[in-house]
Amino acid sequence: DQRRTTDIGGRAHTARSRNDILATMDRMRCRDVVIAVLDALAQVRQVAVEQAAKYTDVVMPGYTHLQPAQPMTYGFYLAGVAEALERDAERLASAYSRIDRCPLGAGAFAGTPFRIDRAETARLLGFPGVVDSTLDAVASRDFIFEVLGSLSILGATWSRIAQDYFIWSTDEFRLIEFPDSVAGTSSIMPQKKNPVVLEFLKGKAGHILGHYSGAVSILRGTNFTHSGDANRESIGFFWAAADDCLTSLKLLHLIIRTASPRREGMMKRARENFSSATDLADTIVMKSGLSFRQAHHIVGAVVREALDQNLTADLISLAMVQRASIEQMGREITLSEEDVRSSLDPRVSVAGRRDGGPAEDGVRTVLGKVQAKLDADRHENRRRKDLIDAAGRERRQLMVELAG
Repeated sequence: DQRRTTDIGGRAHTARSRNDILATMDRMRCRDVVIAVLDALAQVRQVAVEQAAKYTDVVMPGYTHLQPAQPMTYGFYLAGVAEALERDAERLASAYSRIDRCPLGAGAFAGTPFRIDRAETARLLGFPGVVDSTLDAVASRDFIFEVLGSLSILGATWSRIAQDYFIWSTDEFRLIEFPDSVAGTSSIMPQKKNPVVLEFLKGKAGHILGHYSGAVSILRGTNFTHSGDANRESIGFFWAAADDCLTSLKLLHLIIRTASPRREGMMKRARENFSSATDLADTIVMKSGLSFRQAHHIVGAVVREALDQNLTADLISLAMVQRASIEQMGREITLSEEDVRSSLDPRVSVAGRRDGGPAEDGVRTVLGKVQAKLDADRHENRRRKDLIDAAGRERRQLMVELAG
């Protein structure tokens, strides 16, 4: 009857408060978010590894300050991206260990005189332990802000990747091509192929950072206890940021998977745009015994002459080097035409940089380590899900037994 139902319902509320219930629900929901993001991030890391392995031989110019710097390969670039995304995953996984504590039993904030078993409650909810301080259990949502901060860093990572692709796909660079499926058209200009997905990724990274800033701005003015602004209003930003992140990771996966390097154009750029100038300086040091600073000045003079004569890097000659040497050093140096030609070949430059560099064997060594870490991370994330699922099954079974 109604009186019996009311009595049972009322007893179910014993030793509980809305405060510790909400704190527990927030942690459980946040756990699910982190697991989902780690899964999505693992897929992006995997496609980066696969595409890197596919393109270890595609030579292209590398840039610093958006100026031609040194030759690299597209595979080398993606291997670096995969390693950066690995750290983004590590930050989230580290935060998970601080989320994975149960606040239930903290009551309003001072605990309860009832002799409940907080450890058993935690276990049945899939938590390995409890938040020891009952005040901290209900007052703190720092685990959410830690994850939100990690998502902000992750967003900055994918935004920088999107910016590279954005530049490389322009008509001025023409290094990367995308299929029509990841581009938009102009409503008036028929020749346009707009990189709308890349623009979306860059914009969403800003949104997530804004969510983090807004959340912490609300939190900073609150007391260290339970309150609506500290524990409800401040974390509202998080769920929107998590949704944005999951959508963005799917799109980043699409971008990396479908980006097609323009092999011939990349090589032509690397040959012509002086990105091998450092290799010429290195060769002068090794062949002539000069200091790197002296070699640097000589090559700088060579590049100035080439630019004045409207010559590309692959047209630099030994005579130009010797003229610069006389200008800078007062004498010619020991160097051959073959030395000059070889040092300015982007393929030779790439092949000579093995230890973590763009040489194919160096890139494959990095990819082997990245893949091993990715496999281990995936296994650990499956373990997290399995623990939560097992606790859910046991909890439901106990409810069935209790009911009948």
